[in-house]
Amino acid sequence: MKNIFVYGSLMFEPVWNRVVTGKYSKIRGQLFGYARFGIKGEHYPALIEQSGTVDGVIWMDVSAADIKKLDSFEGEYYRRSQVFVADSHDRCLDCDTYVIADNYRDLLEDQPWDAEHFRENYLQRFIEDYTGFNFPLK
Repeated sequence: MKNIFVYGSLMFEPVWNRVVTGKYSKIRGQLFGYARFGIKGEHYPALIEQSGTVDGVIWMDVSAADIKKLDSFEGEYYRRSQVFVADSHDRCLDCDTYVIADNYRDLLEDQPWDAEHFRENYLQRFIEDYTGFNFPLK
């Protein structure tokens, strides 16, 4: 079991629950030393190691089976990395997160990704249209 820090579409329970089968608690978290940018032509983001802070959600004690599903969902564009994330109680938690693979960094937009803008404008469409939910591990 591992804590998983998410910072994009997986922060939202309707997306998270389309990928995993377990029930997990979540808390807010902040990741330091990273920045979040949109992916060109998409509505979801990626992380890169860079000066900055990224707000997100820590899903607690995720099972190995669901981590395999998350790995599949994220695909080859991302690599799972170990990071330390501050929670809302000023604790530093050991987590895994998904960082864009070096050979795909050219897909990043120049502008930071805005979670609230995604929620208001694209979340429902993402849930309805995103074909990545049809991966074989579900």
